[in-house]
Amino acid sequence: MEAGYGVWGSRGPKELEEEGEASLQILPRLVSPAAPLQAPTIIVDPHHPVYFPGERLTFRCSAPSGEAVTSYQFYNHRGDRAFTETTGLPGGPWLVLTAEMGKAGAYSCEYWAVRDGRHIYSARSQPVPVPVMDFPVAPSISVISDPPGKSPVTILCSAPLGHVATRYQFLRQGNVIVSQPGARLQLRQSHLDATGPYTCSYEISVSGRTIQSLLSAPLSIHLTGPSVLPESFRPTLRLFPTGPEFTTGESVTLTCSAPSWEKKMQFCFLKAGEQVACTRQALEDSQSYQIGRLGMEDSGSYTCMYWVAEPGQEISSLESQPISIRVTGVPLPPPAPQIILEPPKHIYFQGEHVNLTCSVPGSEQVRGYRFYHRRGEQISELDEGPWLERIAMTGNAGAYSCAYWIIRSGQAILSGKSDSVSITVSVPPLAPKLSLHPKLPVYLPGEKVTLNCSAPHGEEVVGFRFHQHRGDHTPEELPAASGGHWMDLTAQMGNDGSYTCQYWRREAGQEIVSENSNSITVPVSDSLPQPLLIVDPSSGVVSEGLPLLITCMAPGDLGAWSFHFYKDGTEIVPRDKASDISTMKSVAGSMNISVLSIPQAGPNNTGEFTCGYEKNLSGRWIQSSRSQAVTVTWNVTRNYNWRGWALPLPLVAGCGGGGAILGLLALLGCCCRRKKKATGSSKTATGVIDIPPNT
Repeated sequence: MEAGYGVWGSRGPKELEEEGEASLQILPRLVSPAAPLQAPTIIVDPHHPVYFPGERLTFRCSAPSGEAVTSYQFYNHRGDRAFTETTGLPGGPWLVLTAEMGKAGAYSCEYWAVRDGRHIYSARSQPVPVPVMDFPVAPSISVISDPPGKSPVTILCSAPLGHVATRYQFLRQGNVIVSQPGARLQLRQSHLDATGPYTCSYEISVSGRTIQSLLSAPLSIHLTGPSVLPESFRPTLRLFPTGPEFTTGESVTLTCSAPSWEKKMQFCFLKAGEQVACTRQALEDSQSYQIGRLGMEDSGSYTCMYWVAEPGQEISSLESQPISIRVTGVPLPPPAPQIILEPPKHIYFQGEHVNLTCSVPGSEQVRGYRFYHRRGEQISELDEGPWLERIAMTGNAGAYSCAYWIIRSGQAILSGKSDSVSITVSVPPLAPKLSLHPKLPVYLPGEKVTLNCSAPHGEEVVGFRFHQHRGDHTPEELPAASGGHWMDLTAQMGNDGSYTCQYWRREAGQEIVSENSNSITVPVSDSLPQPLLIVDPSSGVVSEGLPLLITCMAPGDLGAWSFHFYKDGTEIVPRDKASDISTMKSVAGSMNISVLSIPQAGPNNTGEFTCGYEKNLSGRWIQSSRSQAVTVTWNVTRNYNWRGWALPLPLVAGCGGGGAILGLLALLGCCCRRKKKATGSSKTATGVIDIPPNT
């Protein structure tokens, strides 16, 4: 069977005829740099745990609600593109497949949309498995007769080893004569002549399904002897109206009446010897078969027969006397169908999927369907399935109707049109605007922020909804405690993603939802780590006239920083009280350092010192917590006076030690400018430490 392109909204790839064989040219698809759309779902109908060769399956691909789908594509068990085997379908999100052993496996689908002139493809659906199992192998059939050729004889139907049969069927000349649990059939000249070819089959249960095996090889039987059901048990067939001539479109009823028999099992009606209708488990002595609308093909000779139950078998009666039906005249059109919308709505939004079903009354043998749009313009002709799928958009709005056709006497007869149904398409309300209050470039954990959803002026609003988007997951609707146009959030790490909002109103009893607002994010930053405060001298004890260096170290990369020093809880202002603050960054770029320099400490420079810093994060200055406090105390010692320097004995050689500490702290490159004079004492004194400015 040749494959045809079955994707809605697209004519598919060109099929080329080359050397007598059909080949399929697949055009390469364009890959969009945009993020993939959400995956659709794929459904198979009918859904069975296992399929058998020749069964028909229909896959339907359904995109998530709200996606504006341009087209669909199916993939088979090998991951190749799959195309519908059914001709005449205009396309759509379905794939029609005939089960075969070579087609077993998993099937999936995807869809794509065109945005800004680019094709954006969705992720593939979860695969649907299609297991295919071959029919059970044929049984063997044999006969037991003593004496040979005399009635009764027994036919034995043997299922292959390992097959557990639940029921057996016996056929004569291709027609089923017995269906029973037992594997033996006893023949007692059930018909006028039981001679002929016999075959049998058996049923097994596979995954809850009852499956008929292949037929056995034929077995020829020739019997002689009396019939079990004699002439007196022949049924009577009656026709109403009596006829025998009728006009096309008329209705007739055939009634088969049998003698009273408590074990009656089944009635069958035959036309020219072929069964046309059978009933099971007959409870009355008569059964009827109605032909609702006669066609030319219904002309012919009709008979009936019935079955009775005997131990281990069912035995048929003789056929009734025949009744002739002759049909003449011009065929009447079949009755008009009904067209149904699914889902039934007064208003549809743009992009919604709408299914139209053409429902045929009675039991007409439909050969195809037609759908009409607006002023009776035919838009579709389908030879399988009464469904037409439309996407709600302005061009698809309006009235729809349908019809169907049947074949009578080799002639196609079209029914009348159904009553029309209308698809009304509404444009979603304009999108609202979403904003943050307060609007900050970055937020700290625990800070409160309000999402404010503003509908366009003049729009009638019943309520608002807020959604959080996380990657490719389905947006999560947030519970808005206010019920109004705002929603309070608490900033916290890990609460990433973006936010949108919608508003809605009611129209014609339906909830009309607006388009999504603009998307905003709530960036959250960790609190800044605590800085480290170091004092030089490291003992924290200073003497009058010697320098005091207080260093604040903050971890972090290069950027905009600001340091603050505090004494007894009060911030120290640079240049105040002969102090100076100098800031620099480490050479490695992993530490930022600021130094509070007091060249000549005095008693008023003692106390509890702390520091803190601020960092510019995306335009917002974030303040750290303060460092651990360091206490500086005053020490009165005997000083040596050298050219105006007051030096306590313990710190005479302090310059070298202080410079080493600063070098270890931040690679400050402590530069001690030593003032050398031509004359002086044998003692060595340190000079003033000069801290380079922040670079």
